[in-house]
Amino acid sequence: MKSGQNGIQIAAPEKDLRDPSLYVNRELSWIDFNQRVLEEATDPLAHPLLERIKFISIFSSNLDEFFMIRVAGLDDQCAAGITERSVDGLTPMEMVEKIREQVSEQLRQRNACFFEVLYPALRKKGIEFVLTSSLTPHQQKVLQEFFREEIFPVLTPLAFDTGHPFPFMSNLS
Repeated sequence: MKSGQNGIQIAAPEKDLRDPSLYVNRELSWIDFNQRVLEEATDPLAHPLLERIKFISIFSSNLDEFFMIRVAGLDDQCAAGITERSVDGLTPMEMVEKIREQVSEQLRQRNACFFEVLYPALRKKGIEFVLTSSLTPHQQKVLQEFFREEIFPVLTPLAFDTGHPFPFMSNLS
C-alpha cells in the first residue's frame, strides 16, 4: 500500500510489467488500423463509389509507406542477426512473419473489393481503364494532342552523363 493525497491508501497493482500479453505490437496494431481503412472501401452503405475508391488508394498508399519504413527496419534487424524479443515477446523475424500473414490476407481482400465490386461498378458508370492499343486511330490522335498540349509543356527534362549523374529521386517520386 502506498499513501496518496490526503493520506488515502492506494493499492499498487501486482502485475508483472514484463508480461508480453500486456503489450500491443506497434506494427501489428498499425496493420489493424489499415484494415479499418480498407473496410471503409468495402462498405457500400457508408460511402459513395468514388469515396470507396479513395479508401482503396489510401489503404495502398499507407501500406507502401509501412513497408518502406517499418518493414524495411525489421528487415535490417533480421539481416543484422538481431533475435532479441521486444516487450510484446516477438523477435524481428516473428514480426515480419506475422506482418506477411496479415498483409497477404488484406491484399486478397483489397483485390477482391476492387476487381469484383468497385471496378464493375465504375464500368456501369462509364468509367473504364483501357490500353492505348485498344483505342481507335481518332481516339489515339485526341490522346496524343492532349498529351502534347497539356502534359508535355509542364514536364521538366533532365540531362545526365558521366559528369552529371542521374539526380537523386526520393521514394515514390
